[in-house]
Amino acid sequence: MTLKKLSLLTASLFILSLIVYYVDNKRGTDLVTDAELVKGLDVSAIYRVEVKVKTDQPINIVREENRFILKDHKGHPASMERLNDLIFNLANIQVREKVEDSPSDHDLKNYGLDVGGRLALVQIYGQKGEKLLGLIVGKQYKNFGNYVQKEGPKDGQNAVYLSRESIHLSSVYKDYIETRLLQIPSEDISKVEVQINGKKGAIKKDKDQEYFTNFNVVAFDDYFRPDEHDVMGLNFADEVKIFLKNKLTYRLSLARSGEQAFLKIHALLDEMPNQIEISKTDSPERLKEIEGMARAQGEAQRFNILKAPWIYRIDENTAKKILKDPKELL
Repeated sequence: MTLKKLSLLTASLFILSLIVYYVDNKRGTDLVTDAELVKGLDVSAIYRVEVKVKTDQPINIVREENRFILKDHKGHPASMERLNDLIFNLANIQVREKVEDSPSDHDLKNYGLDVGGRLALVQIYGQKGEKLLGLIVGKQYKNFGNYVQKEGPKDGQNAVYLSRESIHLSSVYKDYIETRLLQIPSEDISKVEVQINGKKGAIKKDKDQEYFTNFNVVAFDDYFRPDEHDVMGLNFADEVKIFLKNKLTYRLSLARSGEQAFLKIHALLDEMPNQIEISKTDSPERLKEIEGMARAQGEAQRFNILKAPWIYRIDENTAKKILKDPKELL
């Protein structure tokens, strides 16, 4: 609906709301509507990201060789997808307007941007510890966005802005890791071998189709280093091997401690030929198969770097499905 079609009363209320909006919050006239708050951030230069939300324990994500880890949470690998989402969302914060050019301490407190009142602080550093970005997130204004301020003298007068949308940041470390250990469509599985309660055998799809769907998603709810007290002495006596059509194999080793179930997981290339030769006479189907095996080799290496060093705790329901009675499977 255009402004011309608004009733006189509606238009009056609209104008009144604008007046209240500006007077209550001492709006400046230098507006930068829809401009991006964060500009020129070189993603390739990022080596550390720290997220502080209120008084919660900070999330400290640090680059280590070709991956990022949660430094203060046992060094577990961070999810690149979640980290990319964080950086993308920061880089796409749009400004509704500039609020203050040179805010006083009193102003900062009113906007929730002072040290004791801010909702969040995000700091991004380069390889040598130089700060690439410091962003303070303050109070939300009504149904609009949040008051925000960039840190550092390079940002001019440390102006205060109002973002166009609300800014949501998490201090929950699990929000920055990938809790899915496996995500295998059942149609990609050629066979499954189990060794449960001392009984060993291969499971065929026509025997128990439902069992194969257990590996569509295998997630964990906590993780441990092998030398941690909670997992020392566990007996990983049960084993499940998942053979994929691309020759990649996943080995799941499981253990129990009371009502809790734990899992170790490795990617194997046992079914992979020692040498893969390519001939000019190879059919397109054969070349596609070779390409799939090459990808599988790379996937196995990446998977083991990220997942193999850890012991994962899985929920009881998942454990029961994987450790099904062999009498029902074999």
